[in-house]
Amino acid sequence: MFSDLNKTTAAFDPVLRFAQVFGFVAFVGGLLLALWNLKAVWTGQRRWPAKLWSIVLVFCAFVMLWIAVTFHLIGWGVNY
Repeated sequence: MFSDLNKTTAAFDPVLRFAQVFGFVAFVGGLLLALWNLKAVWTGQRRWPAKLWSIVLVFCAFVMLWIAVTFHLIGWGVNY
């Protein structure tokens, strides 16, 4: 962005807004998909390794969402 200072103006804001929305959908959607997988595995006829792995996936997705929020990877500001 700083190699071309024209990108630090309001004209570049739609690109940043798209990246912010995409990041939010990716992190929250990943957690929701992991929770859906957890429900599908636990209501089906799966063995214990699959059930354990579904719990691990939900934990990992939650940690990724927590990291994204903590390090401000999910944000709505365009301060530069």
